[in-house]
Amino acid sequence: MKRRRPPIADRIWAHMRAQPPGSRVTADELAAAVHTTVHAVHTAVSYLRAEGRDLRCVRAYEVPGAQP
Repeated sequence: MKRRRPPIADRIWAHMRAQPPGSRVTADELAAAVHTTVHAVHTAVSYLRAEGRDLRCVRAYEVPGAQP
């Protein structure tokens, strides 16, 4: 059975796109902003990343030493 992308992923992506360029957000801050749990944020972000979305503005998912 094909896994379905969580519906919260669209709200998370919209919130991230609305942030000013160069801003950073933690998974906790993202969860509070879209009124969900941190677990839901981690799940949705993994789906968004698999789709090839740019997630560098999420602090929890930064690669150490990566350039912004």
